[in-house]
Amino acid sequence: MRRQPGRRRELVPALLSPRRESRCVAHHHPRSHESITPPLITNVVNASAFESPYNQPLSPDECADRITAAALLVFGRMGYAEASLVDVARAARVSLTTLLRHYASKDEVFREVVRSTLIGGLSTRHDAAVPADEPSAADAVRALARRYWSTMEEPELAMVVRLVMSELPRFPELAVFHATETLERVAHTLERIIDRGVARGEFRPADTRAAARIIVATLAAHALWFAYPDIYGGVTGQDREQVMTTTIDTLIHALLPIDAEPSGPR
Repeated sequence: MRRQPGRRRELVPALLSPRRESRCVAHHHPRSHESITPPLITNVVNASAFESPYNQPLSPDECADRITAAALLVFGRMGYAEASLVDVARAARVSLTTLLRHYASKDEVFREVVRSTLIGGLSTRHDAAVPADEPSAADAVRALARRYWSTMEEPELAMVVRLVMSELPRFPELAVFHATETLERVAHTLERIIDRGVARGEFRPADTRAAARIIVATLAAHALWFAYPDIYGGVTGQDREQVMTTTIDTLIHALLPIDAEPSGPR
């Protein structure tokens, strides 16, 4: 199921509002599983018993968004192995039959959660033209790095980073998706900024691709560390703003000509 990037994230608060009890409009989705036999469902839970009275119909897209929003919370709280489709359906307040019309399996729900969250949260924000309104290339790098860092601190994305890392052996293609749809896009934007800085004499001549990779790798590592504060708190410390400022300024300083000082606010 492919929906417009970012749309699910906008709908999360409304769709999961405890006051909204809704039913999903019946539809024929390409992956519809209306022919699924009762044993597949009743092995987990009695599907008819799981139905509840819904009085506000949702469109197919809204219903799928509601399910993936709930699944993110369920997987984040319970982990992939412990969570079940019943848990996801209950959190989304839809029937298991409705859930199976949209997603054939727990694997499929998990993949869509990761894809939609990453696309909505990162790629659409950073895969853009090089900012033209920044006073210097150093400021452009700083602004992009701060946006990336701040975005990765959002609860949904931090949760997805944890899930992707913990389920890497089971879903290696999601790690590749994360690399190509987020990290590579940020790296390519950084390359263009660094190239512009080199052309203007603001940065020293360098392998811009390698420089961009180093910056992205550093930012991604910090994002992972802050996603696991119980593990990496001793490495990162508690003052995120200070860590962000010091790390980004250090990266920018490495790009500057010898003896030059970073420009712009710190």
